[in-house]
Amino acid sequence: MSELLIISVETLVEALRPYADLLLPLIFLGFFFLSTLAIIFSDRKYIKKSYVSGFLVVLLLFQTIMPLYITPFINWHKFSSERPAESAGYEVHIVDESGNEIQLDRKATLAFNGVASIPSEQMVTNNSNETNQEIAQWILKRTSEYRAEVERGEPTRGAVPSDVWNLPHRLYRFPAHSVGAWTADELSGFSEFIGIRIYYVQTETSSDGSQIVSQSEELVLEIYPEKSPDNSTEVA
Repeated sequence: MSELLIISVETLVEALRPYADLLLPLIFLGFFFLSTLAIIFSDRKYIKKSYVSGFLVVLLLFQTIMPLYITPFINWHKFSSERPAESAGYEVHIVDESGNEIQLDRKATLAFNGVASIPSEQMVTNNSNETNQEIAQWILKRTSEYRAEVERGEPTRGAVPSDVWNLPHRLYRFPAHSVGAWTADELSGFSEFIGIRIYYVQTETSSDGSQIVSQSEELVLEIYPEKSPDNSTEVA
């Protein structure tokens, strides 16, 4: 019986999939519409029980059978999605005056309770050197400030004014911990940060995801904004 139900729901989902552009906004708006009605008529018999029961049933469907992601159910998964064995992406490294480099500690670019997204791929593929220079200057400014905090033994925690949004009343927060965070000992071997390098990294993991089988990296872009206003190199 349960298998038949699953097949029926999956068949229904596939049949409705071509109309997703219309249905998803309706489901989104419908949730808040029904919630509003439940609040207005909350004094009536069975309204609360019906609303809570319906909400739990829909939530259960979205978590198990229906392969759709609709707000407000989009981020309610208990486990993260399975990562493929082969993956590829861009990594940003910070370069000092001696040419030494260190991978970017993403806590240096946190903004408004989240990590500021560095458009690495766009920097590599676009033709706007001026934009790349501005992004690189911002990265160097933030990493230099964060480095000073780490070396003092006082990396920022809690709320501080955000230079990203350039509005004093907006705040962002540094988390209490992070994998691969910079340490004062690690930074002691570096001179002043002057540029960035972007690598294209390809990684293959074991079938269970527990080990890295192979990894390769290719340098695709270098930018040194302090040396010259037009000093960036795209590596073929």
